[in-house]
Amino acid sequence: MIGLRSLPAAFVISSALLLSGQTATADEEASATQMQGRQIDFASLPLDHAIKTVQGNGRRKLAVFADPYCPYCAALERRLWQVSDVTIYTFLFPILTAESKPMAAAIWCAPERAKAWRAWMLDGRPPARASCDCAPLESNLALAQGLGVRITPTIIVANGELVTGAIRLDDLKSLLTP
Repeated sequence: MIGLRSLPAAFVISSALLLSGQTATADEEASATQMQGRQIDFASLPLDHAIKTVQGNGRRKLAVFADPYCPYCAALERRLWQVSDVTIYTFLFPILTAESKPMAAAIWCAPERAKAWRAWMLDGRPPARASCDCAPLESNLALAQGLGVRITPTIIVANGELVTGAIRLDDLKSLLTP
């Protein structure tokens, strides 16, 4: 298990209010700590509501709750790009800014979601605005609430382990080692 001390700070959401630029309260830090030890049934996740990215043979799996305007999510995305043989399910979790939902919708409605997500997160290239059924984005918000996810990024490994923050590449690879 990776301790919180090894993880960089992350945004914390409380009662759907963003505490951007502020220090998390002791209660919110305790909540993040409590999340660390939780197990999630990976098989129960609605993977069709996530952006699927396959690298290599994709045999290892993880899910990530991420906001398109989260700098820690962008850092994690850069690290994920360096991991081979993994399938990443990115649940768009637009909670951080007023622009998060429109950007998440544009990415979700892009013809090639995984490419649009990577282009935005790695290169800052926004997708063309398009419209489609964005119900999965609302579903992701409810899913996150049900799972107690309040921090971006939050990673769920196929074995059910839940980790918060933009973890180091070595720690990410360790999580994915069977």
